[in-house]
Amino acid sequence: VFVYHPHPSLLRVAPTVGTTLGGTPVLLLGANFTGVPAIACAFGRTALVGAIYVNSSMLVCGSPPLPAGTYAVGVSINGIDFEPEEDSVARASAITAIVATDPTAAVPAHGLTFSAVAPPQAADVQPDTGPAAGGTAVVLSRFLNGRLPLGLLASAQPPLRPLCRINGVAAPAGNVTAESVICVTPPMPAAAMTATLEGGVRTSVPIELSLNGIDFIPALPTFTYHGEPTLLPS
Repeated sequence: VFVYHPHPSLLRVAPTVGTTLGGTPVLLLGANFTGVPAIACAFGRTALVGAIYVNSSMLVCGSPPLPAGTYAVGVSINGIDFEPEEDSVARASAITAIVATDPTAAVPAHGLTFSAVAPPQAADVQPDTGPAAGGTAVVLSRFLNGRLPLGLLASAQPPLRPLCRINGVAAPAGNVTAESVICVTPPMPAAAMTATLEGGVRTSVPIELSLNGIDFIPALPTFTYHGEPTLLPS
């Protein structure tokens, strides 16, 4: 028996930026989605991944590993038939070309596309130590995979801003350029701070950066908390 389904309609994709590593949970909003086992999300013309059916207007798909570039996104009911909207294909092609030439340049609105970008892994963290009380302004730079794609982030809806995460605490990055960002360290948790201040323990923690608020990439160096220096009476 052959079953006809209403044509799925895709209205929104979020986030529109992830890393080439894959694994970004991408929300697809639209209409006429069905809970059939074969329902899938398409990234470009060839990359199909199984979808998690939430309801008739919402799907969630993990992005597959992809070469750097922008891809038209769509929905396939049977895991076979998928024809991306021509506007999305043209938009994806234009964005890919612009970002490849200059990642800081303005790009068209993303529409129904997903951009895979190189993980923003910093090779340099300065300073790489600071007091347990927090408040150290740390510069992340020398991104191993090239400059940050600020044009893509600015044109997302809503615009994306890089986030730092230090010792599990996330906060917006400051002084963002294509070559560097500044992350301010949070205070250590109370128990760890006591051990650091009273016991002289030095604690190293990961310092991470995310372009979409979801995928956090650790810098190669870690950040080390230390106790405050104590002046002894002469």
